[in-house]
Amino acid sequence: MFRLVADLMCGCGMRNGEPLAVSINTIVANDVYRITEQVNQTTETYAPLKHRKVGDYHDVPLPARVKHSIEWYADTCGTIDGYLLRSPRNLTQADAQLLHRKPVAAHEEGRPRRDP
Repeated sequence: MFRLVADLMCGCGMRNGEPLAVSINTIVANDVYRITEQVNQTTETYAPLKHRKVGDYHDVPLPARVKHSIEWYADTCGTIDGYLLRSPRNLTQADAQLLHRKPVAAHEEGRPRRDP
């Protein structure tokens, strides 16, 4: 997931919330990607682009390497209604357990502590 987000931000010049809302359906041409929405950090939902009218979009160049990365991720991990990454609210039970697990004390981690 990190590689996909990094490729989208570096290769297409996307801002923070935009690569999290990437969809396989918004590839317009072999070398053009259409940014139509982003993930709103406050509401944790897909939202229109900031500082644009409803329905506006932003076309960006899509390098071949980034397109390959999108297609590889879609083939490997699948899509949900065309979106590559799950919505922040769409957590599985395993994800929720990882986020809400009890902190582990240093002596219980299984690695020796260094003496000061």
